[in-house]
Amino acid sequence: MTWHEPAPAWRLVADCDPAQVEHGDGGELRPTAARPFLVQTSVTGPRPEASQMADRARHRCEAVTSRAMARELWGGELTRDAPYELPDRYDWANPELGGGYVNPHLAATGGTVLDAEGDVLAAVAAVEQAVGERLLLGSPHVHVPVAALPALVDHLMPMGDLLMTTAGSVVVADYGYPADATPAVIYGSGPVTAWFGAIDVLDQPGEVTNVANNQIEVWAERPALVMFDPATLVSCQVTP
Repeated sequence: MTWHEPAPAWRLVADCDPAQVEHGDGGELRPTAARPFLVQTSVTGPRPEASQMADRARHRCEAVTSRAMARELWGGELTRDAPYELPDRYDWANPELGGGYVNPHLAATGGTVLDAEGDVLAAVAAVEQAVGERLLLGSPHVHVPVAALPALVDHLMPMGDLLMTTAGSVVVADYGYPADATPAVIYGSGPVTAWFGAIDVLDQPGEVTNVANNQIEVWAERPALVMFDPATLVSCQVTP
């Protein structure tokens, strides 16, 4: 069955579970700390269709997960708005300037900004080189806005579900990455870990949003986490 849904929207909220996930790659002996968040979305419809709406809510949550995680990976809006505390043994971990800890994200203030500037190809090459020098294991990940792909298409090789450069870096472009970055920025990082849990439809009865039409709203959510070693983060401006 196919539902013709309006353009999907979502929100990210801090996960109330205090547990953190530790992750480290071959280039970083100490783990990176990060906190899961929740991807939430909803659907609205007539109360008699409540049973179908649960399936619709799950379907929509599944559909928006990639974009929501990519948006948080790029900008870190949620984690910057809700910094958290860690035990003293994490005093080296990714603190945001001014106090509090935040999840690693591409637009973080602690990344290395490369002096090199150029077109998309030159920026990608500079990012690949810089990240490669920081890694002991794994392939560099190059993060580009979708609008930059046409300049790269003749220089990429598909390998399964991945796009690779000739140097062996993974190119990541997602609709969740902002399209209005001016000037454009190419980011590079070590391997990205993405995790998401099962989708749950919230137990409480749907909220009545339109009494006259007996409309209700049903929410679905899933925990998620996307992270990388912040010691590998670099960025390069793209000149017009």
